[in-house]
Amino acid sequence: MVVMKESTRLLFFGGGNMGSALIRGVRQALPNLKLILVDPDVGRVEDAVRGLQGVSILPDAPSSSSGYDLLVLAVKPQNVATFSDGHRRLLAESPVLSVMAGMPLGRLMEVCGSARVARVMPNLPAFVGQGTSLGVTGQTFPISAKTAVEQVFAPVGKFEWVVDAALIDKAMPFYACAPRYIFAFAEQRRKRLARLDFDTEFAQLLVAQTMLGSAAMLAADPRSPSELKRAVISPGGTTEAGVIEMEREGALPKIVRAATSAAYRRSVELRKS
Repeated sequence: MVVMKESTRLLFFGGGNMGSALIRGVRQALPNLKLILVDPDVGRVEDAVRGLQGVSILPDAPSSSSGYDLLVLAVKPQNVATFSDGHRRLLAESPVLSVMAGMPLGRLMEVCGSARVARVMPNLPAFVGQGTSLGVTGQTFPISAKTAVEQVFAPVGKFEWVVDAALIDKAMPFYACAPRYIFAFAEQRRKRLARLDFDTEFAQLLVAQTMLGSAAMLAADPRSPSELKRAVISPGGTTEAGVIEMEREGALPKIVRAATSAAYRRSVELRKS
């Protein structure tokens, strides 16, 4: 892997949850890299990146720069409309990486006035270093900036480029939205355990560790999900009895199909709005 030089200049607009998570990851992986974070709420972001060395925090865009190797947009989309002239100058001068939800690549090019842009959609587990992130670039996004993007996301999980921006919308229900669906399943399991008189702490352990272990097997074992499912089931046993109920009359496939289809439709609607 090509490693970013220590002279690489990274600037972050926005120190919220995702922005600060990315900054923490970069600092841990590349401790000598100098970072600049621009956020009007300096006090809040100082708390978010407390203890990190080499991070300069500014309330507004620096005026003495002629561009950066990579500029990371980690703000809410509506905040772009309030950007100062300094912000907009840097957007035009630098390769831009956006992690903003709901702003497609075409709109991002319009905002930045350039095709030197990349859009990356991470999911929530990035906050604990186990995220899944998909990215797509504009036509003139530099190779060096692609390397920087890959290394910004490497510390927070798995990262992959896609060749077509539409693929991110299609994949979104299966990775960006999916943690919510997994949490919903975990919530129902905890409620069932509570009704069986297990205390909250023990129920959390059973639910979280079982899901963690199952995910680890799914990632490490060469067998398909169908093969793993069959490996757990003994004919006439307790697991089979539960699976029969989950899949009775196609209940589970119907739920998955309905949820992912609804999420995809909404993603397309938001992209067009």
